[in-house]
Amino acid sequence: MTASAAILIGGEGRRLGGVAKHRLAFADGETVLARLALLLGDVVGPVTLVSRSPVDLPLPVLLDTFAGAGPAAGIHAALVHASTPWVFVASCDLPLLDADTIRRLSAARAEQSVVIARAAGRLQPLSAFWHRRALPVLEQALGTARPDAQGTGKTGPSLHGLVAALGATIVDFDDATPFTNVNRPEDVAALGLVMLPEPNP
Repeated sequence: MTASAAILIGGEGRRLGGVAKHRLAFADGETVLARLALLLGDVVGPVTLVSRSPVDLPLPVLLDTFAGAGPAAGIHAALVHASTPWVFVASCDLPLLDADTIRRLSAARAEQSVVIARAAGRLQPLSAFWHRRALPVLEQALGTARPDAQGTGKTGPSLHGLVAALGATIVDFDDATPFTNVNRPEDVAALGLVMLPEPNP
């Protein structure tokens, strides 16, 4: 087995009013996370979740080593604990990601450290294959993360900067639909999704 998958669930969901994105669900009640995990398990390999803090979900959960350093910390945790050389890293708010898109990215893997999609002129680092050989660059970047302007913690390195430093293979897609993510309440409505309530303590 050459690849596994990791889904990042550690985002704060600030633009969604602080609601955790892993609670996004389709109209039938199935969460976007559950459907994404099933897709990745079928197409890529074993799936783990990566979080900033412990969470009770029916999949293995890894915790960030570099607290407060954003998605780069999640990618780092996924690679450090991976049992495969390649990890497909996805954010948990991708309701339209499909098997053909993942397979096309997978087919482009070779000797590089990242295989990333570009759609509508934008790179998609959270729908990409990352190789464990990227770890030294990630660790160096994370180790020099600076406090954010508000003083609320560290700000992680730019994923686009990391991709450039690693010399990624870029796969161009004419259709950006599979990479549609959910950032704002209007995105939830436009995609026909709902936010499940937090479970009772």
